[in-house]
Amino acid sequence: MTTLPGRRGWDAALLAEEQRCTRLGLPAAIVLVELDGLDAVNAARGRPAGDEALRDTALVLRACSADSDLIARLGGNTFGVLLADTEGSDVRAFVERLRAAPVAPGTRLVVSHAVRMPADGLHQAWAEADASLQRAKVSRTAAPPGVPAQRAPGARGRDEDEAQMLWLLRTAADRLDMTVAYVAEIRDGVQTYDHVWSSVPVPI
Repeated sequence: MTTLPGRRGWDAALLAEEQRCTRLGLPAAIVLVELDGLDAVNAARGRPAGDEALRDTALVLRACSADSDLIARLGGNTFGVLLADTEGSDVRAFVERLRAAPVAPGTRLVVSHAVRMPADGLHQAWAEADASLQRAKVSRTAAPPGVPAQRAPGARGRDEDEAQMLWLLRTAADRLDMTVAYVAEIRDGVQTYDHVWSSVPVPI
């Protein structure tokens, strides 16, 4: 339908890119995209309209991506983008282009991402991006009865801020040989730390 590779092509590309990154020390990132509202489009306007929305999403992903990036439809309304030789601000710029792109009426793109860390590899980055996507879906629907969950156009969600913060922490630990953490709670003068990474065994 979208002419994009499916899950089998995605798995093969991740394996090949992981080997290339390991051999050459190159960066890479995973971006996951969900077409939110597809079920409503299918119900209101029929399956052909939903299929057209998926094809439009594939076109948007192609328009925002470089020739070296791999785009795949992972199933249903979920797409994956493997960004080769990409990290940091370039990943964030790509994500912002996707969020600003026009989509089919009644739909929107929910986007998550994770940067490959040398110690963990691309499959761990994929798992982190998927976990962030699931949190975004939960937070989007966690509104009081009768009140739809809404976000101002272009606004960042808590899950996106957390994903960016975790990327910064892990980058500092991996590349600067630093012990990094953030204080999750201070109660009665006792600090509780969360998300601690270290390249060297330094006690906190």
